[in-house]
Amino acid sequence: MLLLQLYFVLQHQNHIMETTFSIPVPKQKKRPDLTRDERLRVQTLFFDAGYTREQICLQTNYTYDQVTYAISHRLTPQKSKSGARIILNTPQRKRLIQWATASQNNRETPWSEIPAILGFNCGEKAIRSAFKKEGYGRRVERRKCPLTDENRKKRVDWAEEHKNWTDEQWDEVLWSDETWAQPGKHRKVWVTRKIGGEEVFHKDCVTHRHQRKIGWIFWGSISGKYGRHKGLF
Repeated sequence: MLLLQLYFVLQHQNHIMETTFSIPVPKQKKRPDLTRDERLRVQTLFFDAGYTREQICLQTNYTYDQVTYAISHRLTPQKSKSGARIILNTPQRKRLIQWATASQNNRETPWSEIPAILGFNCGEKAIRSAFKKEGYGRRVERRKCPLTDENRKKRVDWAEEHKNWTDEQWDEVLWSDETWAQPGKHRKVWVTRKIGGEEVFHKDCVTHRHQRKIGWIFWGSISGKYGRHKGLF
């Protein structure tokens, strides 16, 4: 019984001493990340010299976490890729461009219908990304009269004959033109063409205007000597 009481007394005294005289350990600051050269040194010691992680810590005075990170990561940090992933690969994009530029009808085909036509397992967003990557976009079809080779030659010959005319000669010329208005619905036609001015007037990217069967015509004229004449309906 006496020994048991003595045991409890000694335990109580030890508890008081631990509570009274314990010294707090300050929190260690996080060490900065290793530089590229330091990580290279760690990898050389680990992979080439055969050092263990503990031996590298003693040799370099780096922490265990720093050594572990240097061994398991590449020397040069890799930037993570951002943005939407392009589904269509290069051969598929080349096939897409080849098909779209084959005819005027293909250029006017809405992008939402292309995956079903070409058998691509994707949506309109992937088609848009593929065209953009290849430098193509969706633009409004321009309006232009069809010209034969004979008409082109006549226009060039006429310009060559009159390029040296004076202002007085041009004042004697009356310029006239007309425009048509038709009933019914009017809508814009969109085509697939290269972004920029390279294909603005490509033969498959313009709407050819032909003689109308019905409608209303407005006619006007202008000259350098008399100015603008009133319009006629």
